[in-house]
Amino acid sequence: GNVWAEMGGELLGGGLTGAGMFGAARRNARKTAEAAVPSIADLRNQASRLYEQAEARGVVGGPNVTSNITGRIEDIARRAEVVDSPMYPHANEALRVTGKYSGQPINPTQIQVIPEGLADGVQATEGRQSKIARDMLKAFDEETGPLAPELVNARQTASRYLQAGEIEKALAEAERRSTTYRQSGMANALKTDFRQLEKRVDRGGTNLNPAALSAVRDVVRGTPGTKAAEWAGRFSPQGGGGIALSGGPGLAMLAAGDPYTAGAVSASLSGMGMFGRKAADALVLRNAKRAEMLARNGGALSVKPLLDEDIMRQVAAQLFAQQAPYAKEK
Repeated sequence: GNVWAEMGGELLGGGLTGAGMFGAARRNARKTAEAAVPSIADLRNQASRLYEQAEARGVVGGPNVTSNITGRIEDIARRAEVVDSPMYPHANEALRVTGKYSGQPINPTQIQVIPEGLADGVQATEGRQSKIARDMLKAFDEETGPLAPELVNARQTASRYLQAGEIEKALAEAERRSTTYRQSGMANALKTDFRQLEKRVDRGGTNLNPAALSAVRDVVRGTPGTKAAEWAGRFSPQGGGGIALSGGPGLAMLAAGDPYTAGAVSASLSGMGMFGRKAADALVLRNAKRAEMLARNGGALSVKPLLDEDIMRQVAAQLFAQQAPYAKEK
């Protein structure tokens, strides 16, 4: 877990070359940046502290604010025809709570309760229920945000853990249903659920920051690495098609009277297929987890090298100069 020790190990393993130095620096800088991304629990705590700061400053929403909130929440519920419907508990709880405060002053602690309940509704439901809760949450934020910058920052922080929660749901659903994809592996289970998530974003039912959405699309559409691994995975004997692909060349050689080569070729293709399938699952899962991490981060990572690039270039040049005489002797 020591960044400097890892860099040293990579440099020694890479023969202290300039390429090894730059590669090690980049990888370790990225690891450091990823480790600094707050967890969902951390983000929730950050949002709570912002509400506390606003309350300590004496921020209060007047009766006009609570009346506007109640009116907008009721309007959303009426237009969606969900008033008193047992199928929409989160929306009706929002109606009850905002109605309780209507026409009265409201402090940041009280303000925090309502969006947290709506945020739970966004995360716990799907489809129309989630959209209604999201619309109510947006209306609430628009009315309370102008009261204090802390409230705006709190909702922006909450948006990050809400986005991460959406991706976590897709991950959990893919893992639950992965047994259905025994022939095609975990990668296809992830692609199926992340494709649904992408559609919800495109329809406006779910919000994701651009970096997280790009990572979601990497899962759905693949990257050069995942596509190469998936191609190799076609030769896996775990699927009927894979048996034909890996065994076909071997059978042809066997028919030609070369049983030893036939066995070696079939075994090699099967091994490549099994490795490819595992690699595809691992790479797609890594992209899925990267999407969740980027949602928590609130956007793309800011990766700062542990060493100044000019210094690294000078060191690399000196190393090359020192190694050059030995290379000539060889």
